[in-house]
Amino acid sequence: MVQSITAPMDEILERIRIKMVNDALAPFSDPIINETFHKSKLQRQYVTSHIVQGRKSKNNSKIMRSDQNKKKMDIEMPTAENLLNTCCGQRTVTHSGNKIAGGMDAEEGEWPWQASLQEGKIHRCGATLISNSWLVTAAHCFVRTNDPKKWTASFGLLLSDPETQRSVKDIIIHENYHYPAHDNDIAVVHLSSPVLYTSNIRRACLPETTSKFLPNSNAVITGWGTLKSDGTSPNILQKGLVKIIDNKTCNNNMVYGGVITPGMLCAGFLEGRVDACQGDSGGPLVSANSKGTWFLAGIVSWGDECALPNKPGVYTRVTYYRDWIFSKTGL
Repeated sequence: MVQSITAPMDEILERIRIKMVNDALAPFSDPIINETFHKSKLQRQYVTSHIVQGRKSKNNSKIMRSDQNKKKMDIEMPTAENLLNTCCGQRTVTHSGNKIAGGMDAEEGEWPWQASLQEGKIHRCGATLISNSWLVTAAHCFVRTNDPKKWTASFGLLLSDPETQRSVKDIIIHENYHYPAHDNDIAVVHLSSPVLYTSNIRRACLPETTSKFLPNSNAVITGWGTLKSDGTSPNILQKGLVKIIDNKTCNNNMVYGGVITPGMLCAGFLEGRVDACQGDSGGPLVSANSKGTWFLAGIVSWGDECALPNKPGVYTRVTYYRDWIFSKTGL
């Protein structure tokens, strides 16, 4: 009797493809490289990195030897992974979600540019990794204190078990931000030392000043903020799918009545349902282009409570402040 095949066709084809690639590469494989990458999240990605030989170091950790442009160099595994994850706006997990206020858990590596800004080990705000040394966030996060020594940045899916942390070297707040006004609600944070990129820690792409995020296009918000107004904060990163709303609509008398300025961006749904909430401040609003590369469109800034009808989230428009970011960070 012939046994029926129950696996999805695309899964079967992927298995066949992987086997064909592995069989083709087998004669050229280095044993140490195979052992190392087979057990790592990098898997067979090393093929494109010009690594041709491996050896063990004195402490038995793996070292990759690269022969690119005829210059040999030793690369420790964390450094190799860092090099393979330097491109902005890329991620290994591609699932989508539909809630923050209301709650939908993110997955590990799904939103790798998300950071937590913590004051005294307590999560205060979100932030976005834009290079290995710089975060961008909201200025109002530092109304209580802007002393760098009191802040740390945490990376990873869980607040209780971060993948890595960094102390803060400097906090630069927009010169024209004046609390409690919402204009110029942007700040950049310089880390004390660079983070190493991994499959779970990557940077988002910064848009150009001329980039457009069209009304009704999809965007995603992420953060560890409360799941409802005055609610509890989750330990696991939350994600939500929202729509970009044009400023004219957002300035309607039934919505925000004319207070939305060119440096602001609205996103959400006029009927409510999905929104950023307390503790999400400073975090990313990202949008993918046609190639699946994610760009930072907005920074969680303010709103009228959370997920109310006709009260979408209001974000700092990154394109409007792109030159300011460059002037402070060189990015």
